[in-house]
Amino acid sequence: MEPVRSFIAVDPGEKFHEDIKELEQQLYGKVSGIRWVEPNNVHLTLKFLGTIPSDLIEKLVANLKGAVEGLPHFELRLAGAGVFPDLRRPRVFWIGASSDGNSLQELEAKVSGVVSSLGIPTDDKPFRAHLTIGRFKDRASGTELKGILENTGFDFGRVLVDRIFLFRSTLTPKGPVYSVLSEIRL
Repeated sequence: MEPVRSFIAVDPGEKFHEDIKELEQQLYGKVSGIRWVEPNNVHLTLKFLGTIPSDLIEKLVANLKGAVEGLPHFELRLAGAGVFPDLRRPRVFWIGASSDGNSLQELEAKVSGVVSSLGIPTDDKPFRAHLTIGRFKDRASGTELKGILENTGFDFGRVLVDRIFLFRSTLTPKGPVYSVLSEIRL
């Protein structure tokens, strides 16, 4: 069986994807050196798994279901924007995500626990809730970005989180193609 490049994520839904498409059109040509993420591909990654053996998928899904089943549904607020790592060296343009209380952090911790228990290696970076909407291929102007971040409305409201998804990521010359391997309800 062939290995699968995959990740576990929250899909913010069609309305958010439409809003991102509109934002990208609004910012097109105003942000230099950026490659925008296909709006329907924008998601909140809980855990990037990289390439894993396909025979591990069934066990991963079963363990995720056991870990997150019964967690309360919650609302995710999608607001604010920024860049990683900073305005001097921007690599990623993102939209912020947060929940009331610690619901999002609890969900991420459950997912990370499952991934770790299966011995799937992941990076040690702390979880920073965000949705990537663009990646910089060239150096962008920090001054240009600062103005956009300060003068553009980045409030997309709230979305209900009642499920997570295990996605396959297939890399193509035109960008990644994501397909749902499993939908896991809270």
